[in-house]
Amino acid sequence: MKRCCFQAAIALISILCFSGMPGFGQVPTAVLTGVVKDSTGAAVPGVKVTATNTDTNLTRDAVTDESGNYRIAALNPGPYRLDAEVTGFKKATVTGIVLEVGQQARVDVDLQVGEITQSIEVAGQATVLNTESNLIGGVINQSRVTSLPLNGRNFMELTTLTAGIAEGTGSAAIVNKRAPTAAGMPHQDNNYQLDGADNKEAFFNSWNLGPSVDAIQEFSIQVGQYSAEFGSGGGAVINVVTKSGTNEIHGTLWEFLRNNQFDARNFFLTPSQTIAPLRRNQFGAAVGGPIIKNKMFLFGNYDGSRIRQGLFRTGVVPSAAQIGGDFSGYSKNIRDPRTGQPFAGNIIPASRLDPISQALSKYYAAANNPNPAQNFTTNVSSINDYDSGLFRYDWRVTSGNDLMVRYGIQDIYQYTPGTFPTVGGLIVPQKPQNLAINLTSTLTPRLLNEFRASYGRQIHRQRGQNSGNPIAANAGVPFAPKEGSGAGFVESLSLGNTIFTSLSEQQPWFLTVNTFQWYDGITWTRGKHNIKAGADIRRHRADAFLGTRLNNQYTFSGQFSGDGFSDFLLGNMASSSIALAPNETGRFRRTMLAAYVLDDWKVTPKLTLNIGLRYEYAQIPRELSGLTPNFDPTLANGQGGLRFPKQNTNAEAFYKNVRPDLGFGYLDRETLFTPDKNDIAPRFGFAYRPFTGNRSVIRGGYGIFYSSPQLMNLIQNSVTGPPAQLWAGYTSDATRPTLTWAGDVNNPNGSLATAIFGVLTGPENHWTDGYTQQWSLSAAHEVTGSTVLEVQYLGSKSTHLENSLDYNATQPGPGSVQTRIPWPKWNRVFGFNSSGASNYNALLVSAEKRMGKGLMFKGAYTFSKTLAKNGARSTGNVGQVQNPFNLRLNNGYSVDDVPQRFTGNFLYELPVGRGRKLGSNMSKAVDALIGGWQVSGIVTLNNGYHLTSPTVAAANCNSSPTNLCRPDVIGPFLLGGNGLVTPRWDRNAFDWPLNTAKHPAQAPRFGNSAMNILRGNATNTTDLGIFKSFLLRERYRFEFRTEMFNAFNHTNFASPNTSVENPNFGRTFSTSVGPRTIQFGLKFYW
Repeated sequence: MKRCCFQAAIALISILCFSGMPGFGQVPTAVLTGVVKDSTGAAVPGVKVTATNTDTNLTRDAVTDESGNYRIAALNPGPYRLDAEVTGFKKATVTGIVLEVGQQARVDVDLQVGEITQSIEVAGQATVLNTESNLIGGVINQSRVTSLPLNGRNFMELTTLTAGIAEGTGSAAIVNKRAPTAAGMPHQDNNYQLDGADNKEAFFNSWNLGPSVDAIQEFSIQVGQYSAEFGSGGGAVINVVTKSGTNEIHGTLWEFLRNNQFDARNFFLTPSQTIAPLRRNQFGAAVGGPIIKNKMFLFGNYDGSRIRQGLFRTGVVPSAAQIGGDFSGYSKNIRDPRTGQPFAGNIIPASRLDPISQALSKYYAAANNPNPAQNFTTNVSSINDYDSGLFRYDWRVTSGNDLMVRYGIQDIYQYTPGTFPTVGGLIVPQKPQNLAINLTSTLTPRLLNEFRASYGRQIHRQRGQNSGNPIAANAGVPFAPKEGSGAGFVESLSLGNTIFTSLSEQQPWFLTVNTFQWYDGITWTRGKHNIKAGADIRRHRADAFLGTRLNNQYTFSGQFSGDGFSDFLLGNMASSSIALAPNETGRFRRTMLAAYVLDDWKVTPKLTLNIGLRYEYAQIPRELSGLTPNFDPTLANGQGGLRFPKQNTNAEAFYKNVRPDLGFGYLDRETLFTPDKNDIAPRFGFAYRPFTGNRSVIRGGYGIFYSSPQLMNLIQNSVTGPPAQLWAGYTSDATRPTLTWAGDVNNPNGSLATAIFGVLTGPENHWTDGYTQQWSLSAAHEVTGSTVLEVQYLGSKSTHLENSLDYNATQPGPGSVQTRIPWPKWNRVFGFNSSGASNYNALLVSAEKRMGKGLMFKGAYTFSKTLAKNGARSTGNVGQVQNPFNLRLNNGYSVDDVPQRFTGNFLYELPVGRGRKLGSNMSKAVDALIGGWQVSGIVTLNNGYHLTSPTVAAANCNSSPTNLCRPDVIGPFLLGGNGLVTPRWDRNAFDWPLNTAKHPAQAPRFGNSAMNILRGNATNTTDLGIFKSFLLRERYRFEFRTEMFNAFNHTNFASPNTSVENPNFGRTFSTSVGPRTIQFGLKFYW
């Protein structure tokens, strides 16, 4: 008996742990459910119910239970016909059903007594209301994807049309991607799916592959309260479903054009300035059809873009005579650092000119403008190209097995020119890819299995235009690479106290992130219960290299000769950062596991309970070469040092031979922290229909969600510190030049008084995953057969959010900070922990009308408040804590807080033309001109975002070399306005803690300003689209489109300056949304 129980337990665990894993979001399909009744209203058991996709003729069926309930799962989005048949009743057919991704649609069927050979057909549609779960969110269907005006044809622009969603302010901007925030959570907690497969890029925590809008069937946005099948940290689940082939061959060709000739002028352009040149072309094709009708289908898509954006560059360049040392016409006297006296004739002797400086000076352009303040001007053009391809293969292998294979790839190339033609340009290539394989198997009419495997890859590079060309090495710069991508120009030649422009170039860095996913989920329908269990395994492999200081950094301040450029010619730098060893590549590995079980329990015909439980486990990323050190304050007799996960030859040699004064050692584990193993997440929800029929529903629920540490933060701080980067900082004597290009010959180890390591990782040993509790209550009513009004409350409380602190800080006080901090030999001891917290409360109101009588619209209003505590990452202020000794003083609004936001979108078919209300009998020629026009639009209104705290220089708090310092608030500061004519905030309402001029006897202290008390300007935009189709033959038509972004040219001013010490505090000099731009498009359908 015990053996039997043991085997049963093992079987159950196997199902839960290996039949599917975190529904980090898995459902790219829909469900049809309902009840079959006779004419008296009694339930009819044993009815065969068949759903047929009318595009492919593929079917799935189910049999009603004793209560007449049926449920058909794993249906691809699209048009359906529903047939119900049983002996003793006429066959009933419901047509016109359209299913959307993630939808649990309800279609009830009434049977009439008669012969099964007789049939009754009714036109119907799935219930517009969600009557089966507590999910909060919506679907952007194909009509909206293809009809609404899209800036850049980026489908993510449409995610913000759902209540509870706002435009994010996170790091995804680095890679030019929209990163929406949902339910008050930062964008990093979103979950991105492509056909149910993982599509989240693990470094930037944004979506990886963005398919063309013409390859998208539709996508769903789950804002909150999703089931135990889905994981992530409580942000949105965005699931995109690609198109598949059908029984008919269909295709599309398109070309979109935009240029500056049709653009409005920016508000801040002067009358003499012209609009920057722009040439933007987007083009492509899509085609899908059958390989074998009713069985095998193929769809393919190509999308390309070519963008050339004009840029105006200015600089001040030295003349050939000045590069040769002749400053005879210069406004300054050039001093000889050896004597302190001016050079004779203001000419530096040729024998004194440094040969390395001479070689590097050749990369200045020649002057081309008589204006001495801008003697070099040029018009250049940035390049932004991409090519994108996607194919999808669908195969009905057997009557109970469906296979889908889909692969997508993008090749992106971006180039931004520098000030001068031969140096400073930035090249950014990227190549995201995603492969998904899905097998859906109907094991029995009540048992369904879904297996999915996916692979995602992101290759992201950045390099200077001279990468691979050993300019610095050939010039004689010590330690500069002579070959490989690291060879190039000096990273930074910073010139101070001079009119001449500095020279610099981006050093190479690369990132490759591979994500592997294996998922399996099994669904069992029995009686009133629909039980689903699953497990998900994800494996991340990330390789990162950062070439900072690879070709060294040099600062020429002018303190020796009176001018920074002449200091450069003499080779007399004020400071330098010199690489002591080649930078290393970080190789990070992480496995994430999850398992879940859920039950959708139809307690009564009117009440459904959604009950679930999931477990998640996320490894702390492991670096294979031991590049993730942890700071140990006990090393070196309390002076502090680093402990490494494993032995690293470079680190050991550096600490033993170069810096023996700094402590180092090894950890007793391979990861930076020990992981959290307690992530148990229950979910509960209900959906109740209080009245007869399906027109009203009350829904609500509660759930717990977890977020794991971000891969980006760990990688960035690992590859920017030792041993991945070993470098020394040097500072010259203040009165005489003591540095050479190779550093300080008298101090070869670098300056001990300042940090030599940039960012370090702090002394945390255990990690606690972020923990979010979320709850909701909503009521919805179907006002008409196609219009739904819904009011929702959504709240959440988050604890243990990712945070970062500088542990090397002290209380404010007099004297040098460096001598008072805990570990004077170190600058910033930058540590991650989970001390952050936040809470969110929101009222969500939405009204949606599906297409009918030529009109479709949706309006979404959000009234919310998002508060962040302890400097949590949800504030956007990672590393920006003022007082690390009392984190409760670092509370305030989140920078993602938007109190009020409204979005509206619509599609309207003008009632003019043949077969329409007006002019139904007009001629074809007239109809071609004025008939059949359609108008679409998106309206967005929202309050300004909270900005990072008003700041003053860190020295005003005098507690840390790097920590943020906030001012005192001594009066009302809001003046109103937008910061254009008058400041938005009153500068006199703020004072800084160490204002010795006003308070000479006041001791240093922290300012009393709360976090993020300033708010930026509101946004008001309207995008419009006007288009018309021209029918050529029955299956062939052209479509002409005109799209206007910011159609009414409303000026949206950017956030004002937030530095209290800046004279422009509270003023704005730019816009957050560009002026009106117009795009023309032509599409051909067949």
